[in-house]
Amino acid sequence: MSTPATHKERDNHKDVSGKVPYREAVGSLMYLAAATRPDIAFTVNKAARVMDRLAERTGTMLNAFIRCLRSTSNYGLRYTRGSGELKMFSDADFAGDNVTIRSTTCVTAIFADGAMSWTSQLQKKTALSTTEAEIIAASEEAKELVWLKHLLSELLSCFARKTPVLYINNTSAIKLTKNPEYHKSRNTLRCDTSL
Repeated sequence: MSTPATHKERDNHKDVSGKVPYREAVGSLMYLAAATRPDIAFTVNKAARVMDRLAERTGTMLNAFIRCLRSTSNYGLRYTRGSGELKMFSDADFAGDNVTIRSTTCVTAIFADGAMSWTSQLQKKTALSTTEAEIIAASEEAKELVWLKHLLSELLSCFARKTPVLYINNTSAIKLTKNPEYHKSRNTLRCDTSL
């Protein structure tokens, strides 16, 4: 299916793949985002999506991003002793991908006052509303939360008694999770029972 956004994206891209070591740079940034820099995960995810259709402006933006990283090379993760609360944060950008019209899920787990797990990825299905995109992100967040709680309970005996906190920043999604009453917006949501 073709949309105006698809044509616009295609028209703005002139092949420069031979001139720019884009794949290598994005691969290095992916390693950095996965290992120590959760703050760049969303941007790196976006950059990885256009590897097959590079534009001159893409290389320019990548160079600017790398310059910005150099100026923040002293940034990193810091953990503090004694703070044993697990917090999970999720967010989604509704239809943020101009080509597929799919949303991006961003999930971050905070433990000991530092990020211990994070991800930014394109959702597997197209959400029909911002609420649905946020619910899909919250579902991914809940799966990660269950896994991390089990892991931390095995590593830290005192953690088994603690209740982790799940944060969602969309009012409609929060109301939907708190109210099991059937209403029209739930028609588009499917239950994921794989937990």
